[in-house]
Amino acid sequence: MALAETAEVLLRIQSAAQAARRELVDQIPVPGASELIREIERLETMYAQAIARRLGATPMALGGLVSQPTFALLGEAGPEMVIPLKPKKKRKVTKYQREWGRQLKVIKKTSRLKSGSYRSGWDRAKEFSKAHKLTKKAMK
Repeated sequence: MALAETAEVLLRIQSAAQAARRELVDQIPVPGASELIREIERLETMYAQAIARRLGATPMALGGLVSQPTFALLGEAGPEMVIPLKPKKKRKVTKYQREWGRQLKVIKKTSRLKSGSYRSGWDRAKEFSKAHKLTKKAMK
C-alpha cells in the first residue's frame, strides 16, 4: 500500500498547486489565464484518474454508486460528498458516556465566559480531562 500512499500525497500536492494557481490568477489577471488553468486542471484530473486505475481504485469524479467495499479516488476533480444510503444502526451510548456528557455540561458553565471563550487557564483538553475525572468519581 506504500504506492497508494505515495500517490495520495502527490494528489494532495497537485490539489494544493491547483488552489495556488487559481489564487494567483485571481490576484494577477492575465488574458486567457483562466482558460489555460481550466485546461491544466482537466489534464491533471485525467492524470489522477489514470493513476487511480493503475492502483486499482475507482475514480468517482463523475459520481457513481458503491454497493460494496471499494478502493476509490475521491476529490480529484474538486469537492465531492459521500453519503451512505442506508445509515447504520445507532450505537448504544454507555452509562459512562452519558455521565461524562453531563459532567462536561457542568464544567463548561464554569470554564467558559458568557461570550463562549475560555476562562484563563482553561481549554478543551482541560475540560475533557476534568469531565473524565468527575465521571470516574461519580461512577464509583
